Amino acid sequence: MGELADFNDREELMALSEAFLTWEKEKETQTKITIALNLLRENISLETIARTTGLTIEQVQQLQSQADQN
Repeated sequence: MGELADFNDREELMALSEAFLTWEKEKETQTKITIALNLLRENISLETIARTTGLTIEQVQQLQSQADQN
């Protein structure tokens, strides 16, 4: 019975680890988007924003379109 409990604990730990990594990646992406939006407001070039944030040019262009609509 102890081995089964250990297995379940490991499964739970793995699930928590995966959830944390997913959350961390989403948080990192959101931070990049926030920075990109701030740089767009400062009229920094799309290429510079993409290079400094790690976002693609296409992603930055989408953000620019969204920002222009607001």
